[in-house]
Amino acid sequence: MEKIEFFNKEKYSYRLLKKKVKNFVVSIFPIFFVKKIMEYNYTDMGSEISNACNANCSFCAYRYQIRKKNVINFNLYKKTIDEYSEDGGGKVSFTPVVGDPLVDKNLLEKVKYARSKKNIDGVFLYTNALFFDRYKMSDIISSGLTRIAISTFFGDRELYKKYYGVDGYDRVVKNIIELAKENNLQKKPIYITLHLRVEAPESRWVDNKEFKEIISLVGSENASFKTEYENWSGMITDKDLPAGCTLGENLSVADKSKEPCWELYRKVYVMSDGRVGVCPTRDLEGEIEIGNSNENKLKDIWRGKKIIEFKRNWLKGNLPKVCVDCDRYRPISSYIKDNKYEILKTQFKNRIFKTLN
Repeated sequence: MEKIEFFNKEKYSYRLLKKKVKNFVVSIFPIFFVKKIMEYNYTDMGSEISNACNANCSFCAYRYQIRKKNVINFNLYKKTIDEYSEDGGGKVSFTPVVGDPLVDKNLLEKVKYARSKKNIDGVFLYTNALFFDRYKMSDIISSGLTRIAISTFFGDRELYKKYYGVDGYDRVVKNIIELAKENNLQKKPIYITLHLRVEAPESRWVDNKEFKEIISLVGSENASFKTEYENWSGMITDKDLPAGCTLGENLSVADKSKEPCWELYRKVYVMSDGRVGVCPTRDLEGEIEIGNSNENKLKDIWRGKKIIEFKRNWLKGNLPKVCVDCDRYRPISSYIKDNKYEILKTQFKNRIFKTLN
């Protein structure tokens, strides 16, 4: 499992305390009850806008991807967004397993379509910020996006090229600064966070002038950095990481098979070809496929036989190949314990109450 540090540790501790208090409030609900609700209704939705990327990061398995590079068909996208709204909606993520949503030239149109649906109240995406300059910054800020998470490096041009695989340091810095300034000008309709892939220790980059300027615009409480990385099911090794960083630990299949992974319970993930999976973070080839949105509705796919079979096989020790060496595994009970309030809030507000009306 990865290890993430927060730049402003004091404010992070406060956020963590608030989260613990909220979870305590709903502690009367047993884990098995929450799990049953999650089995019946998916909690979140992800749409893989594209599995193509404009970078080739050393610490990412994108370069090993076999499946065809694709941008999701607009009609298919509309179908799944409509179904998500009908199912109660909530926030939708445009973050792919690998790739960058900004490679889609029609991205903002897709954002606007999602936000035109009465039950969709937010759109989130993760990006390297290379292609922000394809658009007017004011159009991005006013598009309906509610959160942008930016993966980037601070240091110099050559090191950025080493870790991100493209000569784009100056372009990225300029894009982030202009985006943040426009967001501040429009009174921050988008929650912008920085997720740094930097060398360790902090002293290597904390006084970097570009970092200082950007952190003054975004806020120190919205910046984090990795010190331990995930192995992408064995495809990434220590030599692929920023200097000073390490890989996290991986559990054995015997330990993992005691309880299914949290990713089998929380989200429908619509891939750019229409297939539906559950793991939006490490299932590079879509091995954990539970249905096809070209053929069936999201709700029916979530309640179908395929996902049940994956869970049953898991408890028998028959894990999908992508999961065997994956160090992102987390037992579902642990995930529920740490996120019970938000899970129940989404399930009752967006799934149960809205679909009853």
